[in-house]
Amino acid sequence: MRVSLRVLALHALLGIAWVSLATYCQAAFFDEPSSFFFNPQSEPGIKLSRTREAEVAAHLTLLQSDRPTASIPRQTHHLKKWPKRLCLGILSDTKKRHHTEASLTRTLASLVHGLTPDDRESMHIVVLLATKSPTEHFAFSKPWLPQIADEILVYHPNASAGLDPLESPYHAVEFEVNHGTPPRSKSSIERSRLDHSVLLEACRATQASYAAVIEPDFVATRDWHARLTAALPYVDRAARSRGDDWVYIRAFDTPKPTWNLGVNEWMGYTRTLLPLYAVLVVIGVGLYRWGFHRKGASPKALWQDSLPWLTLGLWIPVFARLYVMAGGAETMRHHFKPYPSGVKEMMREGCCGHGVVFQQRHLEEFQGIFRSPPYDLPVAAILDKMADDRGLSKWGIDPSIMLLDNDERRKS
Repeated sequence: MRVSLRVLALHALLGIAWVSLATYCQAAFFDEPSSFFFNPQSEPGIKLSRTREAEVAAHLTLLQSDRPTASIPRQTHHLKKWPKRLCLGILSDTKKRHHTEASLTRTLASLVHGLTPDDRESMHIVVLLATKSPTEHFAFSKPWLPQIADEILVYHPNASAGLDPLESPYHAVEFEVNHGTPPRSKSSIERSRLDHSVLLEACRATQASYAAVIEPDFVATRDWHARLTAALPYVDRAARSRGDDWVYIRAFDTPKPTWNLGVNEWMGYTRTLLPLYAVLVVIGVGLYRWGFHRKGASPKALWQDSLPWLTLGLWIPVFARLYVMAGGAETMRHHFKPYPSGVKEMMREGCCGHGVVFQQRHLEEFQGIFRSPPYDLPVAAILDKMADDRGLSKWGIDPSIMLLDNDERRKS
């Protein structure tokens, strides 16, 4: 086999091009969470969340004191404005390592700190203490919880024997959400889905225009309410202009990293690359057959002279891998053409099933799906599958309005 100097030169040029592009990607996509080149220490949210946590800590000191303070809107649990515009469902599950008393207080305090009285009045905050017995939860009967939450849900073997909702913000719900058919298991996916369904049912009852489910391992930014309020009509208008609908808006836009794709997603890339590679091989072989046919070359000579050139096709998956490592189509589009209004459409799956805002008209359907066995898919996978199957758009607020709790970040 004779290796042409021209082939070696092309391999060298392609190698230099790959290294140059990789260097560019490292410099350009260091702040993209979905990219292999993402540098966590450069994430603006780290510095911002430290500042925000200091504000929240001061607010918590006031909340946990017994002194009435004008800056703290005390909850009277009388419905002055109904229906609410937004229902916030907070899921606190003690079986999750990050769901601690400290993280719950920080998340709740960050959500209400800085709100105007009108902002606070426009929302309904419901907290689910997701333990089989209320007394097993660290927040049960803590005086600071009713100061922030409008409604507190607790599981009880017999919901009819629960606390009187007229006398307390605590409401009892049946632990066997599906009335024991089937009985609840210890599966984390099943537990999460049923807990989400309970919060969605509570938000449905408020008739709020929008509902969100949040887990207490994030700290909300000071302007979270203003930015979410601006994002909702923007996404509504964008969806209507295209004649479609949207399934969710993520409060923190952290898509699943494309450089760590699952088998099914990699199969999608493979199905795209293999036909391209096959076409190039066929064209290359066809050209050489045509050329050698004119010269009367033997098949062996054809193969020996063609193989070095065909090896150039091996660079196709190498460059494709770099494209995937950089973040793929969504990252490229966002990098070179950012979305306006702090909102962008998500082309890939999100990482988590919480921090997600829904429309009221979808809540009943989601509630039913989350409660229906089999419990093989987690919440996030269900939402993304529904979006793909029905052609619904998915959106994320960028930059995020929910910052990862630094205390929890350090524990991870």
